[in-house]
Order: sequence, then C-alpha cells, then structure tokens
Amino acid sequence: MDKTVKLNDDLIDVAKHEAILQDRSLDAQIAHWVRIGRAVETFGKLDYAKVSAVLAGEMQTRNLSDEEKSVWMDRFTDLMGEPGPDEEAFFADRRRRVAELEAELAKRLETPLGEWERVDSPAEFVAHAREYLDRENENEGQV
Repeated sequence: MDKTVKLNDDLIDVAKHEAILQDRSLDAQIAHWVRIGRAVETFGKLDYAKVSAVLAGEMQTRNLSDEEKSVWMDRFTDLMGEPGPDEEAFFADRRRRVAELEAELAKRLETPLGEWERVDSPAEFVAHAREYLDRENENEGQV
C-alpha cells in the first residue's frame, strides 16, 4: 500500500535530477536510494561504484561482496522489469499488425468492423470469429 511522505524540497530537486539522469521515475529513484541506504546501514561495506560498474557491464558480479550482490540484484531486478525502447517498438509493431489482421479478417468475413472493435484479446477474437462462423453455418442450413 502506498504511503505519503513529506521530504525536503532540496532532496526532491536532487532526486528529480538524478531520476532524469538514471531514466527512472521520481518514486523509483527515491526507492532506489532507500534500498542503497538500507544496505549501507545493514552491511556497512558497500561500494556502490562497484555495483554501478556491474550494472553497466564494466565489471563482473564475482567482484562484488555478498552485500553488494544483494544491492545489485535488487537494481538488476528493477531494470529487467522495465521495457527498453526496442521492446516497446517491437510490441507497438505487434499491436499494429494484430489490428491490421483483425481488420482484414473482419473484411473477409464481411462483418462490420464495429463488431470486432470490442474484442480485447486474440483469444476473444478467435471465440468471436467462431461464433460468427457457427451462425453463418446455421443460416446456410436453414436456406
């Protein structure tokens, strides 16, 4: 559950600046600093420059202490959850291609496109198409 915390304006300004440099949201930047601070207080022997070097691919994880590996793993996990520009472009292209295929299928089935616009997933689309084809097959049998 999210909580509201009041922080000094100077700290917020520094965090905003660092968040931009690190390509993080303000919340993510502050959470990142909290994890680092916690690790420093808990373990006392943390060289964040080494952790940053590993994250940048300039050093291997075997050069980190157990405490540093813990901080690295937290940040690495965060980074893996954030899509990169290539991933975003890939999935945008996929969404565009699916929309084109849906429009083409609707056209081939001579179904008004409006009936297909309310479909939210490929599974729903297939189910909807099957229902349509079943209705068409029933209508052909009644002729």
